[in-house]
Amino acid sequence: IFGVSDGFQKLFDTGLLGAIITTIVASISWQLVASAFPIAFLSNPFTYIFLRICLVLEAIGICSGAWVLAAIHKKVAGFQRDEVYIGTAE
Repeated sequence: IFGVSDGFQKLFDTGLLGAIITTIVASISWQLVASAFPIAFLSNPFTYIFLRICLVLEAIGICSGAWVLAAIHKKVAGFQRDEVYIGTAE
């Protein structure tokens, strides 16, 4: 449609670029509003409640899915501590 190669056209047809742009715009818009009007943004009761919920979830680590995936991958792949592979610092 834009006179690009077939490979680029297939990439356009997937809709991935639209999803990426939408994600970037949607995530940055709230950050821009919050940085421009911090008092008004935080004085909103809904924002304050959501902020507290997010901070509690961050503090307890329930959303740290990367640690869970890393532990599973360690068991499956049979990884050992670094000292086994490279030795100690001595």
